[in-house]
Amino acid sequence: MRLRGHTDRSAEFRDQNVYRSERYYGGFARTVLLPSGVESDKARIESKDGELSIVFPKKTASRTTS
Repeated sequence: MRLRGHTDRSAEFRDQNVYRSERYYGGFARTVLLPSGVESDKARIESKDGELSIVFPKKTASRTTS
């Protein structure tokens, strides 16, 4: 699985004597190897409060009877 995104955020700190500003921006990419026991085409994806969750169901064991 490959995830790609872009971030653009900043933080500021001020008091009587100091002013500091930090900026984070740019693209990012992550590759995650999935175990063979998941159904990658049935992923459930949620995004809440800036947090991404991806859930993959496990493959069901196939049983053969003769």
